Amino acid sequence: MSRRWMTAVATALLVISSAAPAAAAAAEPAPVVDSAPQPDSQQTPSSPADATGPEAPAGAPAPDVADPAAFPDADAEVPAEADPAAEPDLFADLPADHWVYPEVERLVAAGVIHGDPAGRFRANAPISRAEFLKMLLTARRLDPAGKCEGLFADAPCWTWYAPWVELAYRLAIIDPKTDMLDDEPDYFDPEGAITRQEVVAALVRATGKRWTAQTMHWREASEILGRYADGADVTEPYRKPMALALTEGLVRGFGDGTLRPWHQVTRAEAAALVGRVLLDAPDLPTVSLDGHEVVYVDALDMRTTMYTTGEAGVGTRTATGVTVRPGAVAVDPAVIPLGTLLFVEGYGYAVAVDTGGAVKGNAIDLFDWVSHREALLFGIQTRRVWVLP
Repeated sequence: MSRRWMTAVATALLVISSAAPAAAAAAEPAPVVDSAPQPDSQQTPSSPADATGPEAPAGAPAPDVADPAAFPDADAEVPAEADPAAEPDLFADLPADHWVYPEVERLVAAGVIHGDPAGRFRANAPISRAEFLKMLLTARRLDPAGKCEGLFADAPCWTWYAPWVELAYRLAIIDPKTDMLDDEPDYFDPEGAITRQEVVAALVRATGKRWTAQTMHWREASEILGRYADGADVTEPYRKPMALALTEGLVRGFGDGTLRPWHQVTRAEAAALVGRVLLDAPDLPTVSLDGHEVVYVDALDMRTTMYTTGEAGVGTRTATGVTVRPGAVAVDPAVIPLGTLLFVEGYGYAVAVDTGGAVKGNAIDLFDWVSHREALLFGIQTRRVWVLP
């Protein structure tokens, strides 16, 4: 075999091998985005009521999620000839025509949503309690500053979510799984799923409307919930918050006339709901306090005292029914409405959930787990109190 013939053969083989990847790339089908069903999603969402889509039948409540068939392109293949100059998607698994994309885009711009390490949003996956709380607290500009006291056995301080879980508990935004009133270990279930009625109550509380909901007459709440096929399924602690949220447009119900209070909320649904309470107020003042960046609407210098359990007239429940905890404070509702979120100098985040016979006018009484003697030694001080939006 001549050297010239061997060279010709080698050249031909080189040409063939270099052409093979190009041919394979040309034959590769376009990727599918979000086309596979999520096995852990109970009800695949399609579109919220305020997105472009079909209206609910006449006389039915406006839907939060429309019929998936109304959006046939949401899970379609990306065309091979897509415009290369088009703006890239926010996340690898969230195409720009997905119903929640505009809301996610707003939350990404506000620094609320970041996706997972693989660059995915996982729209149809159930959101965990901890993930939801981080989304909600960030949207409301409530900053835990990484602080953790190790309150919960299932949320140790080395986990990313411990500071968010503890701040949510301090502000009574969502309830833990135990009452926190004995010496037994306490649990929050941060990685568990969260139901729609829990999410709605958290939205109401995080916006300072706890007492507004609680003072709604039960007949009014029942009448509002009675407009929905499963309104009776909303359990007692959540009935008034759900009714208030429906009245104020935070939620609207589904196209089939249901509320689905026990539905496990997906990441897409959580983004749509949190987007409705996003604190987008760049003109509000901000102050750095004990490592926290605090956004506020007012600042008051108040006469400050401290109380604890064991004192006369002090039990384990506040005037609003919230269990006592650091962060629970008593106020005069004529000065600071009950349910208002606060930041107190030298004390931290707080929520106005209690009243007291001696707490009148420009006064605030701080709860803490201290002895009766220590509470008395606190005396009367002047502390600055920042009122949060």
